[in-house]
Amino acid sequence: MASKPSMRSSSSDEDDEIYPIFHSIAEAASAASQTTTMRMPSQKKITPPQDSSFEIENGPQLLPAGAGGGGLQAVAVTQDGEKLASSFELFVNILICFIGTGILALPYAFSRGGILLSAITLVLVAILSMFCMHKLVETKRALERAGAIGLKATYGDVADAAGGVHMKRAVNTMLIVSQLGFSTAYLIFVADNLSSVIPSLSRAEVVGFCVPILCAVSCIRDIARLAPFSLVADAAILFSISVVFVTDAKNFSYHRDVSLFVPGSSATRSPLPFLFGMFVYCFEGIGMVLPLEASAADRTQFPKLLFIGIGLIVTIYLAFGLAGYCAYGSETEDLITMNLDPSKSPWTTTAVKTGLSIGLLLTYPMMMQPVYHTIETQKTSTWYRITVRSLLVILTAIVGISVPGFSEFISLIGSIACSVLAFVIPVVLHILVMGHELTNRKIFVESLVATFGTIGGLFGAIDTISNL
Repeated sequence: MASKPSMRSSSSDEDDEIYPIFHSIAEAASAASQTTTMRMPSQKKITPPQDSSFEIENGPQLLPAGAGGGGLQAVAVTQDGEKLASSFELFVNILICFIGTGILALPYAFSRGGILLSAITLVLVAILSMFCMHKLVETKRALERAGAIGLKATYGDVADAAGGVHMKRAVNTMLIVSQLGFSTAYLIFVADNLSSVIPSLSRAEVVGFCVPILCAVSCIRDIARLAPFSLVADAAILFSISVVFVTDAKNFSYHRDVSLFVPGSSATRSPLPFLFGMFVYCFEGIGMVLPLEASAADRTQFPKLLFIGIGLIVTIYLAFGLAGYCAYGSETEDLITMNLDPSKSPWTTTAVKTGLSIGLLLTYPMMMQPVYHTIETQKTSTWYRITVRSLLVILTAIVGISVPGFSEFISLIGSIACSVLAFVIPVVLHILVMGHELTNRKIFVESLVATFGTIGGLFGAIDTISNL
């Protein structure tokens, strides 16, 4: 695509000190897993090389691992010698980035909306989310070809190049809100589960015990040191999901109070706004799409792998939500872990709740790193850094104590921040950059998607706030 006058450089003087919002998460993912390499260096403009061996569309060059053919593998490297992810590694990374604690609230969402409405809404949100992810990748590649951004450009960089510094600030602001929301949701989850394990402790007391620990761990500046914590959390989530799913399968039965349509308790209040926010939250991962795409050895395979990955995640979500709802019916709690019966399996129940809580507490500092790096600079003093980080931890703790329910809160975050990031901004950027190549019909379809995200987010936020 020819260079357009409206395309701006990927950085501006007043934003030079802003650390790219999701580079820190990508670094932690790289250090945490030996099977993935997503190391994201400091932001700098990268002019596409003229060397014919490097093609932007096809990704970095493939260097053979050794002479001969047959079973020898090829090693994908960038020009600076960085190893990149194979198709299998990329596929695993996609699953890791999208499957999180939100899955544990899906059975409750099904109990609110009924099987049919919940399933349709979940699939619709997944399809539109994937559509917008592809549009964001297309926009990035168009800007790459124009020389406006580099290979490792972030969501904010694409917004800056396409829409200017104000668009970049909008993206970064929504990313900060979503990260603060995710971190707060972790605290709510921990408070609910540990207070059920130790009934003598209230939710506020659990959070109060956690705050000093989180303040101390959050002051670690080198994110690579937090990588082992991420591994613990991933293992805990996988273990908990597996145990809960097996338990649900054992208790699976079609209760008389399990409804195919909207349950009678929700008849006077449409569950759609709540379901919208909940499912958008569960599929929120658009901030990691560009780092994932940049990490691929063969970038032409990324769209297909993303499609397969999202398809598998949808299948897992549907199975998990349906199994939990059919196992407990109208008694499904807003966190499915709260339905585990300690009288039947005390050790398993305690292990799931405690292990998952510890894992999320250890992940909390990493989730907050993008927020810290956005408000700090290299010249920030140690005392200022400690003070600001501690105050942010206390802020999330106060919100976590004040919010009565996990599901309502993540639906709110999904409606306010995630819907804008997932549905609105990607198609706006795509139209700004590639509008002259799009037919009126395509522009109309993309505008409908942005409108859907805007209206859904607005009604979702109003509905959730009114019920908090």
